[in-house]
Amino acid sequence: MEGPWAICGDFNTTRYVSEKRNCNRRSRGMIEFSDFIEDMNLIDLQLQDGNYTWFKGDNHDTASRIDRFLLSEEWEEWDDCFSNIKQSPLQRLASDHIPLALQGGSWIKKKNYFKFENWWLGTAGFNDRIKEWWNSFSFKVMADFHQLKGHQLDYAKEHQRSSSLLEQRWESVRTQGEMEDCPCLHLVVYMDGEEPEKF
Repeated sequence: MEGPWAICGDFNTTRYVSEKRNCNRRSRGMIEFSDFIEDMNLIDLQLQDGNYTWFKGDNHDTASRIDRFLLSEEWEEWDDCFSNIKQSPLQRLASDHIPLALQGGSWIKKKNYFKFENWWLGTAGFNDRIKEWWNSFSFKVMADFHQLKGHQLDYAKEHQRSSSLLEQRWESVRTQGEMEDCPCLHLVVYMDGEEPEKF
């Protein structure tokens, strides 16, 4: 067969101990499968965003990566046509196997440029339609986290300074007997966590 090709499916075995949950040694089948892949010069792509492709049991106690894509080495030679090849798991529905997707090309999101045709302005109802769409959106303004953190630190420093001044004032009031002159002391004492005193 000429050109790049791929084979995929349930191979009913894993290659490595890490591909099978609670496995601590490589079996003969695992070694033979790895040898086959290497002898055939196949490319075994890493599974993106997942570890296992098959699950068994209510709590998924048994799990392994027995499903995979294997690629011929020509895929690397045809890099211009098949760049950035990856295999990734899809959503599992009814089966105990997770379906896999083979993806290629650029994964970087390209900018979508806004396009506007001047003739749209002359179309009947265009302005009303734009107003309707615009008013259907709701916007929430979120402050920058670093700005909020800065304000929080400023507030904490100011609060600490104010608390210190209040403590000093409270101590002078207690020692000098000025309680009659400070009607707001009920509030100060209550905010301080103590029971309000009767004057």
